Amino acid sequence: TVDVHTWIPSNADVRLTMWEVLSSKSVDPYLPNFGARPGTQSLFFSDQSLYLLVYDLGVNNPETLRHFNKTSELDSDDECSDDEWDEHHNAFLREEANRKADRALHADIKERVLSWVNCIAQRVAHSAILPIALVPPNMSPEEVRRRCNVMQTLISNHVEKLPSNFVRPKILCGPETVVCVSLHNNMGL
Repeated sequence: TVDVHTWIPSNADVRLTMWEVLSSKSVDPYLPNFGARPGTQSLFFSDQSLYLLVYDLGVNNPETLRHFNKTSELDSDDECSDDEWDEHHNAFLREEANRKADRALHADIKERVLSWVNCIAQRVAHSAILPIALVPPNMSPEEVRRRCNVMQTLISNHVEKLPSNFVRPKILCGPETVVCVSLHNNMGL
């Protein structure tokens, strides 16, 4: 489903038409969401446009969650008596779990964000993408920053490596990270 909205900001000589590509009805929440069939995507891709690429920071994918000082969840060897060994062992397990979460976050961004960058680069010229992160109320500022930095880095690297037959869109990001919008209080953009 595609919803079309028009917005005319006050004191501005500009009219914005927003095409919102809604979630697919797939029962698998981890499939890439292209919102519409490829045949109808050409209806909402046009040259010289600004694309707001909104990502929920992977919060619907529990595999992307890092483990911070939760050794009891990761400790699988309760019979050790040496406290120092237990501490190192728990740190190792936490580090391994965090690496796995980082890989899952990279895969989530590749499927849900970079796939849209490809769609835009294949279909339009002279356009820009503004990545926007939807921030849930229960996510720590450190985790938000980490995920936004990963997203910004992956997008930048991906655009640089696009094939020559793709038109590289301009990526609009802040000096440090992507634009964040809070789902809790609707603050941000």
